[in-house]
Amino acid sequence: MKIFYILLLICVGYSCAETTKTTKYLPDTKNEMVNNNSVGCQNSTNQCLNGKGIYIYRDGRRYEGNFKNGHRHGKGILTYSSGAYYNGDFKEGKKQGRGIYVEVNNDRYEGEWENNKKHGKGKLTYAGGSYYDGMFQNDKKHGKGKQVYSMQGYYEGDFQNGKRHGTGVYKWPSGNYYEGEFKNGNRHGKGTFSFSDGGYRNGYWENDRILIRKRQEDWSETDRTEFRIIFNSILNKG
Repeated sequence: MKIFYILLLICVGYSCAETTKTTKYLPDTKNEMVNNNSVGCQNSTNQCLNGKGIYIYRDGRRYEGNFKNGHRHGKGILTYSSGAYYNGDFKEGKKQGRGIYVEVNNDRYEGEWENNKKHGKGKLTYAGGSYYDGMFQNDKKHGKGKQVYSMQGYYEGDFQNGKRHGTGVYKWPSGNYYEGEFKNGNRHGKGTFSFSDGGYRNGYWENDRILIRKRQEDWSETDRTEFRIIFNSILNKG
C-alpha cells in the first residue's frame, strides 16, 4: 500500500510540473511576448513553429503564413496596425525574395526584397499616379531606373541613394528634354537641352543652371573657345 501512495505522489508531482512549464517562445516573437505581452499563436504552438499558422502581436501586427523553426519563413502576409501590409516571401523572419508592400495611403511597392528592405528590381507606385520602375539598394532608388512624374514628365537614367545621379534624360510634357549628367538630383556636368522645335543648347550645367546659354548653332568661334576654357577649368577642379 505504501508503494501505491508513493507512486501516486510521483505521478501527481510530474503532472504539476508539466502544467507549470513555461511556454516555448518563438525566435521571431520572444521579445514581443516578453516585452509587449503578445497575444501569440492563434493555432497550436506547433503550427507557429513549423507549418502554417496565424500569429497576432500586442502592437496590432498580424501574420498569417508559413513558419519554419519558429521563424516567418516562406509565403505569408504581415499586416500592420496602421492597415499597411506586406504579402510575399519571408526568410528566417525577414522580408526576403519577392513581395508587395502597400501603405495606408495606397503607395505600393512590388519587387525584390533583402533583409527587410527593398533591394533589387522593383516598381514603386505612388497614390498620386507617379511611379519609379528600376533598381533599389537598401530601400533607396539606386542604379538604372525610370521615374515618371504625374504632371512633370519623366526621368530615365542613373540613380544613387534615391536621387538622379550619373547620366540620364529628363523630358518635360512640352517635348523639351535634357540629356546629360546629373548630380544629387540636379542637372550638373556636361549636357544638352533640346527644344521641341528642333533647337538645342550644349553646355556645362551646375546645380540645375546652365553656364553657357546660347544655342550651339549661334555660337561663334570665340564662344566655342570660351566654353572649352570654362569646361576644362571645371574638370581640372574636380
